[in-house]
Amino acid sequence: VASRVIPSRYAWIHWATAMAAFTGMIWWMSAAIEQHAWEWLWEYLTTHSPLPQPLKIVACYVLVLGVSIPLAPAQFPDRSRTIARKYFHLVLCLICVPTIICHIRFMSLAFAVATAIFLVIEALRLAGTPPLADSVNRLFAPFIDSRDEGRAVLTHIYLVLGCSLPTWYAFFFFQGVYSTEALLVSLSGCTVVGLGDAAASFVGTSIGKHKWPGSKKTLEGSAAMMLSMLIFQTCALVVVGFHRIEGRTIVWIMIADVLVVLLEAVTEQIDNLVLPLYHVALLQLIC
Repeated sequence: VASRVIPSRYAWIHWATAMAAFTGMIWWMSAAIEQHAWEWLWEYLTTHSPLPQPLKIVACYVLVLGVSIPLAPAQFPDRSRTIARKYFHLVLCLICVPTIICHIRFMSLAFAVATAIFLVIEALRLAGTPPLADSVNRLFAPFIDSRDEGRAVLTHIYLVLGCSLPTWYAFFFFQGVYSTEALLVSLSGCTVVGLGDAAASFVGTSIGKHKWPGSKKTLEGSAAMMLSMLIFQTCALVVVGFHRIEGRTIVWIMIADVLVVLLEAVTEQIDNLVLPLYHVALLQLIC
């Protein structure tokens, strides 16, 4: 991946613009809640409640990222490039799934912050702002494939949005994960792209031999996706205590998963974004 790098003497313009936008956002938030945003954030992170303390959740995030990022594969054959990208899908699931189940409100906030940070970093990278542009380009280079051939690299942003949109929907519409439907919807992004798509990619690339007609995707990969989604959904329902559901509902959930797997096998769209939204729509229709 490459982007033009502007002369260092002009970099301050982009940094100043970013800081001005950030300051304006903090001012607007403070006015909206009638309290300084930083003060509210600190109180929110450190408040004791029956739910896990957000500050401890943040500490867990730092620990997971601190261990997983240095272990991320950096050199691999071109054939394994896609598998290496799915490593970050699994890392995202490791971070998000426990938080969605235990504290969906904080997860919704964390997703919003992460999306905003990624967008700002990508904007500065596209503008060629030193020293950030060179550092991010080097970080992205081993993981870029044909879907990121343009100047903008958006796959990671689509991944975060694919996991966050179902969570936001569940939080605002269901007010939490208090039912089978709410739980499955909130975890839809992690189910489909975090685990299912990663399993399909790993199995399809490693042992897949039988391709879908007119597609590069394999039947073996699709089967692995289906199996991983069902196992994950079953485990989530058991952990939360929603496993006593009607047989008819189980059948409809399986049908929704099958339809998502079929779409993944044939779609040329941005699967990280399209598949979770499609899955959420199906769950809303059947549950």
